[in-house]
Amino acid sequence: MIKNFRNLNVYQRAKVLTREIYRLTQTFPKFEMRELGSQARRAATSICLNIAEGNSQLYPAKEINHLNIALGSTAELRAILDLILQLGYIDEVQFQKIDKEVEEMQKILYSMIKRLRVKDANGV
Repeated sequence: MIKNFRNLNVYQRAKVLTREIYRLTQTFPKFEMRELGSQARRAATSICLNIAEGNSQLYPAKEINHLNIALGSTAELRAILDLILQLGYIDEVQFQKIDKEVEEMQKILYSMIKRLRVKDANGV
């Protein structure tokens, strides 16, 4: 059976989040588009790409590794959101909307990792 990452809800949500981050960072000051803007885009893209890459692995431990990287990228993105809010590049409403989505993604990733660990421990 071939797994299809495109069917994962978390992957679909990560794509939407990435598109939103790209749209948002286009409004940054020119110098910041290459700095925090670039970092935010890379973090969001990393979430999406690591979910896809992990889902294509044959072994649960390898999939867990990629999901852990995606999870780390969610924390990185949340830290970047804190900074861009503090710098006034987004308002509180934008911050809350995006931060809530990233937090939900973290919960989904934690759940996926937990499920895969059980699967791996049982040798399934």
